[in-house]
Amino acid sequence: MIVRDEAARLARCLQSVRGVVDELIVVDTGSRDATADIARAFGARVETFQWCDDFAAARNHALRFASCAWVLVLDADEVVVTPDARARLARFAATPGHVAGQVELENLTEDGARSVTLLTRFFAREAGVAYAGTIHEQITRHGQPLLGRPTGVRVEHDGYTAASLHGRDKLARNERLLRARLQHAPSDGYDWYQLGRTLEVGGRFAEALAAYESAVEHARDEDPHLPHLFESAATCLRALGRSQQALDWLGQVEGSFPERVDMVFLVALLALDVGELQRAERGFLRCIELGQRPIAPTSAESSRAASTTAPLHNLGVLYECTGRLSEARAAYERALAFDQRHAGARAGLERLRALH
Repeated sequence: MIVRDEAARLARCLQSVRGVVDELIVVDTGSRDATADIARAFGARVETFQWCDDFAAARNHALRFASCAWVLVLDADEVVVTPDARARLARFAATPGHVAGQVELENLTEDGARSVTLLTRFFAREAGVAYAGTIHEQITRHGQPLLGRPTGVRVEHDGYTAASLHGRDKLARNERLLRARLQHAPSDGYDWYQLGRTLEVGGRFAEALAAYESAVEHARDEDPHLPHLFESAATCLRALGRSQQALDWLGQVEGSFPERVDMVFLVALLALDVGELQRAERGFLRCIELGQRPIAPTSAESSRAASTTAPLHNLGVLYECTGRLSEARAAYERALAFDQRHAGARAGLERLRALH
């Protein structure tokens, strides 16, 4: 781990890996709180690193102190939640041919929504394996991205909540570092994508859209983030009141990702915005169908709600507005079966009850 001023979160993270790992390496990049003391209380080896606006350099410094054959990398705002994580990681490491493994990173947001990304965070400690990239760093092997296979281990991350992002000024820091990188490498599509994400989270949709357009311009067909890039650009267009343009644009690429539920959902939502109700209904029903299938491994971020509560709630609204009240009630009830706290579905049922 690399950390800085993480006293509020660190104990929770380290507690989650008790019995999962054999050693804890915590590299402090300049904390002014009790971060180092908390790490030592958990038995961690605490080292320091002079921060130089380079996440890869800090990560690689931490790797120098690891002594085990395999390394699991976490951040302080993450928690391992898989009960048998150690057994899963041990089986993975013992499988011939395995060099790197992905964890299922579940991002929690302010409204309770969850998105999932598969990230390479578990890898064999060997020559040539190192991090690259001053920000949004990636693990590489002899200079090439090291792509992992799913380990079955899930990690929860709450670093995207408003308090975490704004209170710690992460958005401003990330924007500064990304713009500095792009000054030296203006054709790096991945950095443009990450800049767009940073700006979008900050509510700067027009600027985010411009960054996403640059990312599309420099994208490659094999880029794993490509579908999420298209979806993010369309989401910004929608936020700017340009749903028809977003629908037209996304319609040109949706055929390349026919089983990507997030894209199917967004196309349906945009269709609902512009009054294409039949297209919207077909799309929402398709989302529910796709949600019943095993999830295909992908490193593109994906929302759990896109195949459960979100399409069902929107179907309820569509049916309610078109007078199909029994179907609306059934859709809202199915949404609540996935999440009893879903405010939209609850409000929909209350409206229907008021009619009787």
